[in-house]
Amino acid sequence: MRKPFKSETWPYSPKPTAQPSVKQCPSTKQSFEPTTLRPLMYHPIVQGTGDKLTVLITREQIAAKVVEMGVRITTDFAGQSVVLIGVLRGAAIFLADLARQIDLDVSFDFIAVSSYGNSKQSGEIKLIKDVDDSLEGRNVILVEDILDTGITLTYIRKLLLARQPRAFKVAALLDKVAARKVPAQADYVGFQIPDQFVVGYGLDFGQRYRNLPHVCIMETHSDGN
Repeated sequence: MRKPFKSETWPYSPKPTAQPSVKQCPSTKQSFEPTTLRPLMYHPIVQGTGDKLTVLITREQIAAKVVEMGVRITTDFAGQSVVLIGVLRGAAIFLADLARQIDLDVSFDFIAVSSYGNSKQSGEIKLIKDVDDSLEGRNVILVEDILDTGITLTYIRKLLLARQPRAFKVAALLDKVAARKVPAQADYVGFQIPDQFVVGYGLDFGQRYRNLPHVCIMETHSDGN
């Protein structure tokens, strides 16, 4: 890991910046490539946890990227309606922000899966919560917080394609390409990140840190972890 170059007191609270409206964003005829980032700022151990966090993606960078993704989806499905299917629980915050940047008729649904043995490496996935509504003939966008091994995405893709949607796309805020175990790809990607454990903006460690405004690399020194 690169040596961090800036220390600040946690939590970091930057001044809010105005987000451009969808109509002011550039045409999607321009290239749209995921952004690859390295850690920017270091923060001391979070009090009471023993966990050290390094900010990988700031809230401002996330907000700007979500706008770009929303513009592209708006253009790709111009004049049509879409249903966003969030993968619980991690994608909930990303879905809420992304939906507000899509200038179309948008509806929500949610799906939840779990890995046997609590390990994404096993490749054995079970369905915890299915979608509530029919997807037949609809434009479906599966919203993921992070694409890593590809095992979960492969399972959900097969499951939802069997429902005969009109179109099926995947939007992932984060893409950890180096962690891939099976071939998998998202249609809309925010950031490509290194193969390190990240928390914040919906991603958790033991259900903690989902509410952090940034995406952070976590190094834990807690006993038993």
